[in-house]
Order: sequence, then structure tokens, then C-alpha cells
Amino acid sequence: MFLLRHIAIVCKGDIGILMEFYKSLFNPIKIIISEESGAQVEEITGIKGISIITCKMTTKDLVLELISYKNPTAKIFIHESPAFSGFNHIAFTVDDFQEAKKILKKSGGTILSEGITSYNDKIKNAAYTLDPEGNILEIVEERINNNKI
Repeated sequence: MFLLRHIAIVCKGDIGILMEFYKSLFNPIKIIISEESGAQVEEITGIKGISIITCKMTTKDLVLELISYKNPTAKIFIHESPAFSGFNHIAFTVDDFQEAKKILKKSGGTILSEGITSYNDKIKNAAYTLDPEGNILEIVEERINNNKI
């Protein structure tokens, strides 16, 4: 059986910017920042001479790992549209859609659209947003008395 362990985001720039952004969204109960290199990390990743800085943020429901590559330099991909292959976005269920949009914007995120309301019998509101580095985040407010997807 597979269980989701964590979600990792490779930083395009200063890891501190994403740390502050995601701290403001999640209010993590635990944060571990560390430098990682050596044989064990090389064996896991298959990258000789790897050196990274990681920030692991833990909430009761999620572990988010931010990674900043010191060696080698991370390849940066810029997507003009959400229509691309591979890992695409991270979706979060929120209690209050409008409040979530305000927090995202105040914390340095971008709202891509005002979103949709009354999407179906499960989803009340939904919209794509961006974190400060352009990673796509979807925020979804579910209707009351529905199971999470």
C-alpha cells in the first residue's frame, strides 16, 4: 500500500520567501531546516556531489518539504499556462474561500482568477492561484456535509 509521505517543492530562488509564504498558510506545528549532503543523499537522488538545504513543515495533515539546491544548480522551468504535462498543482481544501484568497494575496501569492462558484454538489468555490515562485495552488471550498475527495 502507498501512503502520501510529503510534498516537495524545489525553490527557484530564496528558500526563505517560500518558507514565509507557506508558514502563513499552514501555521505548521513543526519546522525542521537542515543542510543535507553526502553518500545517503547521493544514493537516494542518484546525484553525485549533491548539496541541498531543506525546510520540512509539518501540520497535522501534511508535510511540505521545500528544497534549495546548492549543488547542482536546479533547472528552472517557467510555465505560461497550467496546461502542461507532469506534476501540475497542489490542491488545498479551505474553510473560507474568500478569506483564503486574501491570505494568499497578503502572503505574496497571486490569484489567477476569481474562481468558480457552485461548481457541483461537492465544490462550492474553487480557483487556481500561484505561490511567490509561480507554483500552482488550487484552493477549494467544499459544501458542508460532503466527504473530501
